[in-house]
Amino acid sequence: MKNQSNSLHVKIFNWNILAHTILIRDKYTFDGYDNSIEALETRYNILLQILSKHIKEKAIIGLQEVDSELIYSKLTLWLEEQNYKVRWGPCNKRSNNYMAEILAWPNDKYQTIEYSQFVLSDEIVNRHVYPEPSKLKKIFGWGKFMLKMVPIVNKWVPKEVEDPYVLALDRMNWLLMAKLRDLESGKEFVISVIHMPCLFMNDDVMMMFADVAAACLDEFAGENMPTILMGDFNIMPNSVVYNYITDKSKREYVVKDWEPLLKVEYSSAYALDHGEEPEYTNYTYLPSKHGAEPFKGTLDYVFIRKGNLPSKVNMAVIPEESIKGKLCPIPACPSDHLPMYGELVWE
Repeated sequence: MKNQSNSLHVKIFNWNILAHTILIRDKYTFDGYDNSIEALETRYNILLQILSKHIKEKAIIGLQEVDSELIYSKLTLWLEEQNYKVRWGPCNKRSNNYMAEILAWPNDKYQTIEYSQFVLSDEIVNRHVYPEPSKLKKIFGWGKFMLKMVPIVNKWVPKEVEDPYVLALDRMNWLLMAKLRDLESGKEFVISVIHMPCLFMNDDVMMMFADVAAACLDEFAGENMPTILMGDFNIMPNSVVYNYITDKSKREYVVKDWEPLLKVEYSSAYALDHGEEPEYTNYTYLPSKHGAEPFKGTLDYVFIRKGNLPSKVNMAVIPEESIKGKLCPIPACPSDHLPMYGELVWE
């Protein structure tokens, strides 16, 4: 039956669930930490409890850091049992147990029109401008290389800043994109999920990943199509990368040998609803990573392409009072990230 108002209602749920391999590896010890979540079966059941509520509401699910055990033998099968179509893109690193991103949507609410996915670093390679080095630079480069072969001299050779393109090539982060038709209203839209690399200290790398993701999604969607990009972006509000995505007037940062791709702007759904980003979506503490103070900041977003913004937005982050203000992961939220979820309406 068609929706009488002919409006498009899209419920979404986005969450970096924290790869179980990383949870065990990082050894959390903060006050209030409950190591019962280190049992995979216990943690998996908590994840299902949290997901179940949104599955019942026919939400489109976007997940990051899903371990290979959950992809191949548990979570994928469970989602399919809920009559969801599931797509995923794995990282190729054994050290993080080939953690993946997942994009899943209910078959009885949406018809799949088109689907695409690719590794973002492959697209960065394809679009990288490779300048031809001068003869002098080649000679100097070979000279420095030969000096490094002499141990007593090597320590005096200045260390080079790591090439952002080399850093980018080492990252197997995927962009998953689906064009769907809502069976109630008959309207089409595009939704995607991403997990940006955890290289927030390197603006060059983060800028290239964000630029490729947002621009390629724009190309996939075509004109005038409601378009959603959700995920763990590993960027803070008002950072140069956040501003690049959301505000053309602030696109001043330049990456050497990189031709900017993005022509459009995206708005944050949460900021549209609340006037600003949430206080945080990640509140955790690992002394080895964060020093004396816990990390508290917003890293997760649902972006919507400008030009066809929803008429109504209802977004939330903190799912229940028992989590508010507490360091994570804890049993009520067995990840260092909080889920972001809500509803978007195009009338």
